[in-house]
Amino acid sequence: MENDQTKEYVLISVGKLEKLLRNNFLLSKCLLAFEYLCSHSDRPMFLRIKGVCEVLEITEEQLEACVLKQLIKPVVFQQQMMFSMYDVVFLSERLNRRKIQRSMSKMRKFGIKDSL
Repeated sequence: MENDQTKEYVLISVGKLEKLLRNNFLLSKCLLAFEYLCSHSDRPMFLRIKGVCEVLEITEEQLEACVLKQLIKPVVFQQQMMFSMYDVVFLSERLNRRKIQRSMSKMRKFGIKDSL
């Protein structure tokens, strides 16, 4: 039976691959540690808009766009929008994943046709 599928491959340097794997490993471990801390905390941790923007290195407009896209949900406390640190961490991971996907989509791809 002949398979006529083309697979795409991306060539990256060994150093770049090591950096991606190291960052992925560190982020996943940090996320697990933070999740543990949040689950054992007797006080919920929240940030104001300015704090979220500083942590994520985004503008208030970008944060507002994330709220509109329902990537993060604000909580109103004493007439101020606050964000759970837990949600901020997940938004950070999601934004980083998108950044990696965008940079990967810009890389040259090579097609190899399977003839098995």
